[in-house]
Amino acid sequence: MRPGIDAVQLVRYFGLGGQIGATAVFSDDSDDHSLLATASHNQAGIDMLGIFGSLRDREMAGAGLAGSLGGLGLKAEAALYNGREGDFHDEFTIAAAEAWYRFDNGLVLLLEYL
Repeated sequence: MRPGIDAVQLVRYFGLGGQIGATAVFSDDSDDHSLLATASHNQAGIDMLGIFGSLRDREMAGAGLAGSLGGLGLKAEAALYNGREGDFHDEFTIAAAEAWYRFDNGLVLLLEYL
């Protein structure tokens, strides 16, 4: 959540990086409210996350993985949305992949694909 947004967020943390949460974001227009449930868990050094609910009157579900391979950080995420009137598609998916490497001198190389 960003500062300046009317929202309520409840989160229960457990274990190493695990959490279950719920977020409600309110707007002047009820069609723009968001109600989301989230969960994350770390298993064998891999972060797994999930999200589902309604985002600005669009049903959605998403998942992601993040981890590392040696000194290379890796992350992949995808979310499926049910569109609403005015959207280009009835259903659409947004996905991203990311890799980053920090060199000994502190320089970070970051590659992203959306």
